Amino acid sequence: MKRKNDLDTARGICILFVVLGHCFPENIFSLENPGIAKYVYDFVYIFHIPCLLTISGMLFYKYVGMFSRKQLERKLKRLFVPYLTFSILYIPLRLVLSSYANSEWEIRDVWQILIGNSPNGGVWYLYALFLYSFIAMAAMREKYIESWICISILLYFVGRNFLTEFGDWSNYISNFMWFVMGVYLSQMKERFSYDFFTIKNQIDLVVRVIVFAASFVLIEKYSLSIRVFAGLFGISIIMCISRRLEGNKLLTLMGINSMEIYLLHGPILIVLRILLLKMNVPLLFVPPVLFVCGVAGSYMIGVLILGRFQLLRLICFGKNNDRINIYVK
Repeated sequence: MKRKNDLDTARGICILFVVLGHCFPENIFSLENPGIAKYVYDFVYIFHIPCLLTISGMLFYKYVGMFSRKQLERKLKRLFVPYLTFSILYIPLRLVLSSYANSEWEIRDVWQILIGNSPNGGVWYLYALFLYSFIAMAAMREKYIESWICISILLYFVGRNFLTEFGDWSNYISNFMWFVMGVYLSQMKERFSYDFFTIKNQIDLVVRVIVFAASFVLIEKYSLSIRVFAGLFGISIIMCISRRLEGNKLLTLMGINSMEIYLLHGPILIVLRILLLKMNVPLLFVPPVLFVCGVAGSYMIGVLILGRFQLLRLICFGKNNDRINIYVK
């Protein structure tokens, strides 16, 4: 199957924003003048995960309602195995560095990994994708996709308003909307030749940017309602940019290897953040250092080292192909 290069480019852009969003120490916002750090942080968190989930929904559209043992095994290998691997590997790091964690985790909670409560908070995305893929295969039907849009929007508001105390399950429930949105947009493109991500003219682009900017400004006052619009138009802008930049080798490379970068940048950032703070590096200089090291370090370890061994590719990243994506031809 021919790869959709514009989606690889969009993934590349999004994974860079994911790393950037994790580069801000929490105490940077307590500074009297945090500079642009807070604005960058808020900007990134509006759309980076929604965009990745929307892309996943777009790619999964053809499997909606087509449950099969082969497809289930494929998703288990691609998503659930890396989720388990990085949850288990993270346990010693979580126990040793418990004083730096935002919440407590004890070894007796290890069974909760199977129900989506991992000691590695970063892998919730893989569990969510596995869950969404299973629902799409087993329960969704193409002719009822509009109903699923309504259900997922309702779940978004329920998850954000009433389930915040349930940890990652709040994310699983609320972010389902973006995956369904991707499925719906693919359906619209196939059935009606309507592509939400196609910019018709310069005015169209300007309108999208204005709507996104206005949503960003209003998001603190009307958080949930505006966040949906901001996310949707933020996604549309990223997708439009990705089509303009389709073929960019660096972004395509990041997109193809987004799994490696996503899974490995977290531990790298944790260790570096502790070292930089102990060295009394000014807080405003911490994010750019973490960003460069997080992207470069996770790529080198994941692709150039672990990626050379088939077994490690399989258990760490759910990949069993022999191709190592070092260069994009």
